[in-house]
Formats: sequence, structure tokens, C-alpha cells
Amino acid sequence: MAWLITRAKTIGLAALALLGTVGAFAFGALAGEGGKGHLRNILLGVVCVTIPVVACGLSRGRAIMAWLITRAKTMGLAALALLGTVGAFAFGVLAGEGGKGHLRNILLGVACVAIPAAITAVNRIVVNKRALRSKRAAEQQTAKVRIDAEARLIFALRAGLSPVLYLLEKIASSSGTQVAPLIGSLTQAIVSAAIEHRHPAESRRSIFFAVNGDLMECVSYAGYEGQQDTARTVFANFPEDPVGQYMFRLLGEREAVLIPNLDAAELPVRFPSRRSYQTIIATAVMAGESPYGILTLDAPQADSLGQPDLEIMKTLANLLGVGLALAARSERPALPMPPSERRAIRP
Repeated sequence: MAWLITRAKTIGLAALALLGTVGAFAFGALAGEGGKGHLRNILLGVVCVTIPVVACGLSRGRAIMAWLITRAKTMGLAALALLGTVGAFAFGVLAGEGGKGHLRNILLGVACVAIPAAITAVNRIVVNKRALRSKRAAEQQTAKVRIDAEARLIFALRAGLSPVLYLLEKIASSSGTQVAPLIGSLTQAIVSAAIEHRHPAESRRSIFFAVNGDLMECVSYAGYEGQQDTARTVFANFPEDPVGQYMFRLLGEREAVLIPNLDAAELPVRFPSRRSYQTIIATAVMAGESPYGILTLDAPQADSLGQPDLEIMKTLANLLGVGLALAARSERPALPMPPSERRAIRP
């Protein structure tokens, strides 16, 4: 639609310039014949001479005000259009007088008529090419910024995942009372890795809510809010807490959800109006068949979380589930060896 409007505007300006030039040529020819309306024809010819200049000014008025170079170029094109129109008027006068060079004057007048229209068309082509170059440059800059942001995210995640992988290895090789503090360190490393993102200036918060009966309570957090504010958020699996029921349903279905804008009209659940975040990701943390809780990521700016963030949160939730499953297995008492195996290793 915008292209059609621009195209129509360009064609209209070109037609206006052509009409003025043709009028200048016609009234020039009439003025050359003399007669009763001689002065009137000269004045009308002068009016037509100014039309292409006005059309050129309309097409480039903003650029004239914006840049000195563009102004000089525009004035040069306007002067050339004026020269062509004046030439059309002058040769129209000469053609109206007849004589030996009558045909030549007509042809030169026609050539001068074509000058403003050609200038308008060439000017528009130049403007379109410049706009296309600017658009391509902007797209290249946007792509470069995105690539740089993704590279920063990869490096940040790599740095964040290093302690996670280290703690998973430690949990796998530990047992008994050594496991509990390692699980605490793992959940903290997970939420810390979750808030790493492309734009460090943006605030984010990640929380792990562990299941405790019909409640989910914060056991680890990282981000823009303090511990006291975070600890006030408790999800309850009761009708009085629709958000809590929604979180328990996500956990039961092993789902992950991204809600870009919590003020949107159509939402699966209505969040409290008094909150510090406008967008949220919630991911179920499972270890085999055992539900452990919900890992969340939120931010105060709506639409600041996207699909890449959702995929990262799914990965972190899986890693946390692996660590919790390893911890549960290491804390399980060892099964007694079957008698057949004991006989097999008897000396």
C-alpha cells in the first residue's frame, strides 16, 4: 500500500511538471503570434514556467530542509527543470513567429518539454536507490547486532553452565549427607544461568519453586528482586489461587509455557494486578516420573522474553531434573546382594 501511494505521488508530480512545461510551450507559441491576447499569453506562459519548479520542490522539500548536500542537488535539478521550461517557452515563441527555422524551433521546444519530466523521473530513481541502500544497510546492521547478541548469550551460557555441569558430576559421585548442599548449589547455579541473556541492561529474575504437598515455595532465586519479595510468592493448588492451580497443572502435564504479555486480553490464567513482572516463562522440572517443581523466568518489560529463552529454560529445567534424580538415587539405601551373587564371589 505504501509503495502504491509513493508511486502515485511520483507519477502525479511528473504529470504536473509535464503539464506546466507543455502549457509554457503552448502559451509561448501563442504569444509569438501576437494579436489581442499577446500579454495574457505571456503571463500564462510565465505561470506555467513556475509549475515544474514547484513540483520539484514538493518532491524534495523535506530533504532540502534536512541536508545541505541534498539541498544543493535539489536546487540544481530545479534550475535544470526551469531552464528546460524557459527553453520550451522561448522556442514556442520562436515557433509561433514562423520563418526559416520554424520546424527546428518546434523540435527544440519539444525537447525542452521532455527535460522536466525526465528530471523528475531520474530524481525519483535516485531517491529510491538511496532508500534501498539505506534499508539494506539497516538490515545488515540489525543482523550484525543480532549475531553479536547471540554470541554474547552463548558465551554467557557457557560460563553459567560450567558450574552446573561440575555440580552434576559431584552429585553423581557423592552420597548421603554430602548431596543436600550440592543440590542447593545446583539450583542456585541453574537460576543464575537462566538470567543470562542477550541484553545485559535488561532486568530478569529466575526462581525455582519446589513442590511441598499442595504448595510450591521458592527455594532458589536470582535476579532483580530481593529474597523477601521473592519468598512472598507461594503457589497453592487451591481454587482460591488460580495461578497456583495453573502452575500445578503445568507440572502435572510436564509442560513449559511462555506468556509474552501478562496484560493481554486472552490468557490461560489471570495473574494478580500487583506484580513486578510483565512477562513470564514457567517450565516443569521432572526427574523421570517424579515432579519436583517449577522453574520460572520473568521480566518487568512486556514482550522481552521470546522463543529462544523458552528453549533455554527447558534445557535448564532438564538439567535440574537430572541433578535431583541423581540426588534421590544417591540417597536411596543400597539393596542387599542376592544369595546367588554372594556365592559367585565367595573365595
